[in-house]
Amino acid sequence: MKAQRYCRVPIFLCLAMSVAGVGPALGDTLYLSTQTTILVVDTSTGAILNEWNQQYGGEDITVSDSIRTIGPNSGQLGAEYTLGGIATGVTYTNPMPVDIGTHASLAMGGGTSDGTHNYIFDYFSGTVFETTLDFTNPVALFGAGSTAVVSDISYDRENSSLWIAYGDGSSVYDYDLSGNVLSKIPTSDIATGNGMVAFDPLDDTLWVDTTLGLQHFTTTGTLLGSINRPDAILRGGEFAEPVPEPSAL
Repeated sequence: MKAQRYCRVPIFLCLAMSVAGVGPALGDTLYLSTQTTILVVDTSTGAILNEWNQQYGGEDITVSDSIRTIGPNSGQLGAEYTLGGIATGVTYTNPMPVDIGTHASLAMGGGTSDGTHNYIFDYFSGTVFETTLDFTNPVALFGAGSTAVVSDISYDRENSSLWIAYGDGSSVYDYDLSGNVLSKIPTSDIATGNGMVAFDPLDDTLWVDTTLGLQHFTTTGTLLGSINRPDAILRGGEFAEPVPEPSAL
């Protein structure tokens, strides 16, 4: 069943946006990780609304009712923050094993959440893991890095799938949780080495970090627009789940 959408603007604008079917959702807030800081960007204007230093450097960032991070390597710490950037005092430890295959250690990246589980991946092997919300009990789901280094991951709440970007500037792929490719978006301008992708649950669209800016796509690959990207190396990005507004009496 298609999820209900929540409009944050007057009803006549909602109707106009619905008819047009394109354009960024007004006031959408995107949380970006640069490994050392977290940036909060308004995707309707490109303005940076907030910025703070992470307590512990980490590339894994998940956003639901709060922001959670962990460090990329086994045993490294991360922390929880409110959506306003206040540290809650809760910390997390990367639970991954020290080694995998021929690599000396796992290097975790990305991060996304469906509200019940987190999903993160290993840069080296491309293996996607499911964890609990506190990053414990990791379970390997599938491998997505056979030809390129995985760069970021984002959960599609409409499709119950995972959008995965690659650091070599290739397409963004949509995988089901068993590892089957459902679709892809050719985005050859992805910022090489970064490849941030974020699914916006407000209007079921994607934001992708490219050399041309933060570009806004439909899930079928239609370019809707773009905003200037922050002057930083982006390691991950996520939207918070939209909150329903009270019904009119």
